[in-house]
Amino acid sequence: MKTLTFRNDALAEQVRYALAEIFAFCADAYEARESACEGSAEWHKRTGEVLAYARMTSLLSRLEEQHCGIQTREGQIVGDEEGVCTN
Repeated sequence: MKTLTFRNDALAEQVRYALAEIFAFCADAYEARESACEGSAEWHKRTGEVLAYARMTSLLSRLEEQHCGIQTREGQIVGDEEGVCTN
């Protein structure tokens, strides 16, 4: 498990909130996709929606990795030496 330490707590809270919202919307889209007939317009729509949420999650993850140190469960720090946001 990775934990992030941000120098700017407001940024950290915004990232956490955005990820929580994305996960909730993605779960709703996934459930709707599962209930739709495979190959139907609704199924394809929901598939695209799930993929879009995955891309947003990827972008936020890259933002975190590029601008903040990431500390693993074992305590190793990847990124800057102090494990804090460099911006």
